[in-house]
Amino acid sequence: MFTSKKPARLQLDARGGFRRPPACDHDVPPRVSVARYRSNTSSRSSQAALRSANGDAVARPDDAHPFRTESPGSPRSREAETCTARWNHIREDRRSVRGSLRPRRPPRSLPPSRNGRRIEPPGPPMDRRLLLIAAAASLATGGSPVMVQAQAEPPTPEAPSAPIIIGTSWSLSSRILGDTRQINVWTPTVQASRDRRYTVLYVLDGALDQDFQHVAGLAQLGDLSWTFEPLIVVGVQTRNRRAELTPAASDARYITAFPEAGGAARFRRFLQEEVIPFVEARYPASGRRAIAGESLAGLFVIDTLLGAPQLFDDYFAISPSLWWDDGKLAHDTAARINNLDLSKERVWLAMADEGGTMQMAVNVFRNAASSAVAQPFDLQYDDRSAQETHATIYHAALLEGLRAFYGMPNEALQTQPWYMTPGGRPTSGPD
Repeated sequence: MFTSKKPARLQLDARGGFRRPPACDHDVPPRVSVARYRSNTSSRSSQAALRSANGDAVARPDDAHPFRTESPGSPRSREAETCTARWNHIREDRRSVRGSLRPRRPPRSLPPSRNGRRIEPPGPPMDRRLLLIAAAASLATGGSPVMVQAQAEPPTPEAPSAPIIIGTSWSLSSRILGDTRQINVWTPTVQASRDRRYTVLYVLDGALDQDFQHVAGLAQLGDLSWTFEPLIVVGVQTRNRRAELTPAASDARYITAFPEAGGAARFRRFLQEEVIPFVEARYPASGRRAIAGESLAGLFVIDTLLGAPQLFDDYFAISPSLWWDDGKLAHDTAARINNLDLSKERVWLAMADEGGTMQMAVNVFRNAASSAVAQPFDLQYDDRSAQETHATIYHAALLEGLRAFYGMPNEALQTQPWYMTPGGRPTSGPD
């Protein structure tokens, strides 16, 4: 029996763990963990439950306390109390050596200070292993030990930015259409003089989400490379293309299938009476006008050529939908062309791999234009059926047409520099 009143100090076993006092080994229930044993023995309420109010022994579950129930005052009971006191002392030693086994409470949030700023609690302690690693690395490189502390990287300064300006977008309220339309304008970036005037190219389907931007890119390319003369590009927005770009139909099938169609004449009045005066009053227009369109917009270009040729000077019709109204516009060309003066007009007609009634109608139009003896006009045909489809022809064919109608020699290379001549030598220093 263990009879010493002075509790023994904490002992370690061969594995570095805590060892129970030998006198209490037989009183510890088998397979009871140290944490469970400690929690049961350290609770005053569980110890008070060992006795009833009159001092008699009370029954309790096996896991309520590690010692067996004994009568008060018996030798066995005194031995249990002695072992309990010793284990309480061991628990204090365990706490002082390795820290409390209970989970650490989260830090309480501190109240704000008088000036309104919250006092932040101190951060977690630095891991001892990190300190040792940092010290060893510093000593190995000949420096002094430094404190390892995680620091947030400074934020990367945001690069300055600015919007890309392509042109100017106007909202034009139309009395003729009873609607407001987007008018987009691109102007040349290089101007030889303030008195210079430019040809204006009006682009149908010319909203920002239609064909304006890529056509403006063609004009910018010509301006940059000096391969064709600078132009002002005006994009005119369309909303319902079939309603606004088609002439009135006479075939009952088309009237039934497309009841909203046939508004080309009204849209042409919108261009003539509202758009063109608006542009020429605000931009350096030379008075020469061109119009470009593809598909149904190309149909509108041909219809304008035969219906109001004086409105524009140059016509770019890319894969025009001359199949409309069973090809009536193409079949009427021969009769209408003899009553018009088209000697000053130029027409650029390009076709992709279309086939069917679309190609048939274009062939009828070409034959009528070439057979018009009374009033011939300048018609240039660009056959791209081997390279392009209806969806891809517009950009490439229009670029070729702009070069054909407005091309000019490259002024920068009219005089060859010395390094372009075999055996040449610089005459006035480096270029």
